[in-house]
Amino acid sequence: MTSALFIGRMQPLHKGHLMVLRKALSEHDKLIIGIGCANKCCKDSKNPFTYDEVKKMIETNLQGNYEIIKITDCDNDTEWVNNIKKIINSNDMIYSGNDWVINLLKDYCKIEALNRDNGISATQVRELMAKSDDSWRSLVPNGTIRVIEEIGVQEIKNVLIPSH
Repeated sequence: MTSALFIGRMQPLHKGHLMVLRKALSEHDKLIIGIGCANKCCKDSKNPFTYDEVKKMIETNLQGNYEIIKITDCDNDTEWVNNIKKIINSNDMIYSGNDWVINLLKDYCKIEALNRDNGISATQVRELMAKSDDSWRSLVPNGTIRVIEEIGVQEIKNVLIPSH
């Protein structure tokens, strides 16, 4: 049985993320989706969605044999790597677009470094939302749009552009 771990913040889950998640599901028997920065206590402009909100975005857009887990931040790289080693084996595949993650784990297991060939980034989506530019909707799947609308687009915009 082959397993893989996708590590990402997915703030928010966009069509590029979904494409990679579907690819990983098609290539492995089981996919573990690790939501990064899951221990953040407060929403901020880089992480405007909670773990539960990102989890719901994934669940409303993806079918298959996967499990969603929290990947918590810690101030010690060795501790973080040891936490990842508790989740997967060295013969498993890791998918990530984060250079820091790739550098920390490249000597432990196989890594598929994700590129931005699809031209979509969560930063771009957040920037469009902050500008009240509705074109962000074309970059995310329908389930993500529904979750964001349930939270409230204005509420997310308030997190993205805090008042002083």
